Amino acid sequence: MFQKFIFLWFLIIILSCKDQREKSLLIATSANMRAPMEVLVKEFKKDNNINVELSAASSGTLTAQIQKGAPFDVFASADLFYPTQLSNKKLTLDEPYIYAYGQLCLCTMNRKDTFSFSKKYISSIENLAVANPKIAPYGRSALQAIKALSVNPAPSLVYGEHITQAAIFTRTGAAEAGILSQSFRSSFRRLGGFCEDIDPKLYEPIAQAVVVLKNSNQPKEALAFQNFILSKRGKEILKDFGYSHERPNK
Repeated sequence: MFQKFIFLWFLIIILSCKDQREKSLLIATSANMRAPMEVLVKEFKKDNNINVELSAASSGTLTAQIQKGAPFDVFASADLFYPTQLSNKKLTLDEPYIYAYGQLCLCTMNRKDTFSFSKKYISSIENLAVANPKIAPYGRSALQAIKALSVNPAPSLVYGEHITQAAIFTRTGAAEAGILSQSFRSSFRRLGGFCEDIDPKLYEPIAQAVVVLKNSNQPKEALAFQNFILSKRGKEILKDFGYSHERPNK
């Protein structure tokens, strides 16, 4: 019986040590950043023996989860507003850092001769997919761009909970076209779809910001990951996905 107790005791210690070694850095990322973030994580892990897990959703949804105590270490938002909100509530280690400027593009799987972000094309389609503007920064920017066109009649809007869902609606034909982030261009083109950049003068600059969260159990590792996003290599990866590191001219 005593030997059995000793065995169980050692087993608990071994499993506890294993859990510590395998403890993951938890990254909350806006949906538009899912694909580039996967590449960033892959590159980061080449020089850092740290396991990283991603959780992607709309920036508003992630912010609500963080405020309720979700155990994330780093939050990469699609805008500056939500990280600043968390910073003002003393939930971050530091002020937010702008790591990139996002841009919109119009995508479709069925290109018409008139395909472009113009009054003629937008007024000719029945429905248009956008992210929910209440919780997704790219949704708000999409509405700004649509308003700037003064389209009449305006197409019916199909709202995705986040921009990835808006992209799915567009890919599957649930919407004739979608206003997405430029990070979706390559995936649409691989599937035979079409994308065209939207003039950044039609919407407010999308300044994407990152913060390390105050309740992080791994602040040193979290800061290392944040610094990698802001590094030269991080910027190169983001540029490949259509992100800019300079504020677009209005």
